[in-house]
Amino acid sequence: PSQPPSLFDARPSEDKPSTNNPFPFRCPRTRPMGERLAGAEKEVLVEIVRFTQKNGLKGAEGGWKDFLARNDKKFGASVSDPKKRTKDVLLVFLVTFSKDFQKYFRKLVRRHAERRAIEQYMNEFSGKISPEQKLVQLTTEHLDYRKNYYFPSYQEGWKVMR
Repeated sequence: PSQPPSLFDARPSEDKPSTNNPFPFRCPRTRPMGERLAGAEKEVLVEIVRFTQKNGLKGAEGGWKDFLARNDKKFGASVSDPKKRTKDVLLVFLVTFSKDFQKYFRKLVRRHAERRAIEQYMNEFSGKISPEQKLVQLTTEHLDYRKNYYFPSYQEGWKVMR
């Protein structure tokens, strides 16, 4: 009897979406946690997996190398660089974490998307500075600004109001 294809059967450098959907079920009101992460770019998922490695975080199937050793019969943990794995493999690993961790991972994905949007905005409108922005820029770049107007708030005499 032949076994169904595994997510690990795809070549590691392959970036095109797989037909093996690891999240086949749909909830009528909300998307499952894994589907929310599935919308992220591969490079973001790679960074999240590296974050889990760096901090020693473990999902239901252990850490990244444990996960690979258990699920990848071909390469095992010998090819542990997340960048060389498919997006689907990264997703399957990340959904082994608890819901709290997945919420945090989604925040990381959202922050990355926000940074990208800001970078794109800055690139598109870098030459188009309003008069107000120009005034602020010239003021903060002036030599006397730091000396006379930029006070650290942690010095004695400063009170933090909330």
